[in-house]
Amino acid sequence: MGANSKGSLAERRSGVRVSVMATRDDDHPPDGPCSGTLTFILLVFILGTFAGLASAQCSQDLPTSASLIAARVAVANGDPDVALSPGGCMRYQRSFNLLFPRVPVLTKEEVKLGGQTVVAWDHVALPTAWPGPARSFSTGRLDADQDGFDEWRARIDREVTSPAVIGSLIAPRRERSTISISEYDPAAQVLATRRTYIFPDDGTMQVTLEEGAGTLSVVSQYSASSIIEAGHTSWPDPLEIINIQLVNPVPCPSSLTTEVMSRLVDAAANGGSCLRSSAMYAEAASLAHTVASREFRVVCENMNPNRKAGIQYDAAIDPQRPIVIYIDLADWNVATPKGRESILFHEMLHTLGWDHIVGFKTPPVPDTAWREMDRVSACNSLCYNPSPTRCECAQCRGSNNCGTCATYLPCASDKLGAYCPCQGHERWFESATECRETCSSNLACHATQCVNQPANACKP
Repeated sequence: MGANSKGSLAERRSGVRVSVMATRDDDHPPDGPCSGTLTFILLVFILGTFAGLASAQCSQDLPTSASLIAARVAVANGDPDVALSPGGCMRYQRSFNLLFPRVPVLTKEEVKLGGQTVVAWDHVALPTAWPGPARSFSTGRLDADQDGFDEWRARIDREVTSPAVIGSLIAPRRERSTISISEYDPAAQVLATRRTYIFPDDGTMQVTLEEGAGTLSVVSQYSASSIIEAGHTSWPDPLEIINIQLVNPVPCPSSLTTEVMSRLVDAAANGGSCLRSSAMYAEAASLAHTVASREFRVVCENMNPNRKAGIQYDAAIDPQRPIVIYIDLADWNVATPKGRESILFHEMLHTLGWDHIVGFKTPPVPDTAWREMDRVSACNSLCYNPSPTRCECAQCRGSNNCGTCATYLPCASDKLGAYCPCQGHERWFESATECRETCSSNLACHATQCVNQPANACKP
């Protein structure tokens, strides 16, 4: 617990003692001079015991598929306070303002675990003069380790232009957004990374990555598709690339949306339990919140060589937009029920604001090495791969030390590798030194810099 929590506990204990002394009947003095102190100690012991029991019960009160389905129904019915877990230790609470009579506008969302907020979103609609664009923003925060300090913070700025008739043309509805995600070092409580995404509503996103310790510097800028794919859903599985275009779009089977929703609920329950076992409480709570409160839309493809599934990244992060999931029927139809759950767990992890490393392609990055670098793929492997590695564990948890991750299988390599991105000469190297020496030795690549594999707590 943080210092503030300890202080509040001391205040509560002090309050108990004052209450005991104030309610003593002076006509019946205590049996001895220590009676008031003993009563206070006894009460503190009882309260502490009950608090411990409640905490222990909450640690076992995990969301299940059934509890999340019930929560989804309750949310749809307008309940502002919904139990996400069977015993109600994890709860989703929301507040509304009435913009017009009988038109409630969502202003605040919270997920509480044992009464403590671990996920929170605040929503603000800005004044709009029609026919100008409607502007709004949301701020979100996650307290992953429940210490009272929010390690993950986000801001989403939106601009929506409604369809309009201009001359003989119809201007389409446009939805542009900018999303900024800041992550803090939980130990030092200083800003460590910031990712800024600009979505111009053309199927792309412009990304800026900043890193540092309190003061940040830009380390990478790039453009990518706003559809992020799932390519690591079975093992072994070839790495897949991002493809902005739909391939062979087809109508979805009538029963598919129902099954996808069922698998999403299972992924939030089972995958969320896995994350909680790694002390990723806020992440697990966020997945439960997502399946209980968000609208899902399914788009189908057939024989897309680039992905088993995908998700619209800007909509995935934004809690006020429907989540759009792309399913490739050729892969879906041959996947086992657990494989389908794994596919959708991978997609759900993107709702946490986790994207993929851009710049590493296949060939030549081995799938095991990729999963040890990419947090979404690492968590997917940790929770659904029967034989995850310790480096996948550390990458998923964002650990600064190997710790209990050492109980898993050895890493794919003890070395930190690197990737030569020179066009036509792309290659993965087991050693960053070898990459620097070999990549630039080619005349066509003399100015190319290798992209180094991020450090991992379970590597020497």
